[in-house]
Amino acid sequence: MRAHLARSERSSERAVVGFSCGTSIDFGAREARVNGRPVELARKDFDIVALLAKRPGQVFDRAMVHDLAWDEPGDPSVVTEHIRRIRRAFAQAGCETDPIATQWGVGYSWRA
Repeated sequence: MRAHLARSERSSERAVVGFSCGTSIDFGAREARVNGRPVELARKDFDIVALLAKRPGQVFDRAMVHDLAWDEPGDPSVVTEHIRRIRRAFAQAGCETDPIATQWGVGYSWRA
């Protein structure tokens, strides 16, 4: 029982990852913060942030983001609106640099 609790505690500690601009993401608690201030993200917006942040620098096109963040078929053009909302939420929380890079004609990536 102690070993299980210790593993659980270690994994929850590693769930928080820091990035530039004072941004940190707690994947276990599904929270993002900028310099300690919470970033208000909808559930699907956090799913997209988690997808990109777990693979910083890797470029995902809209169809890939949609396929990986949604469990159902649909229109990948909705990803553009979600990215816009995510950028606005991080800016409102005090992030001075956009955490999501746009690779024109290719897709989106998380800035490390």
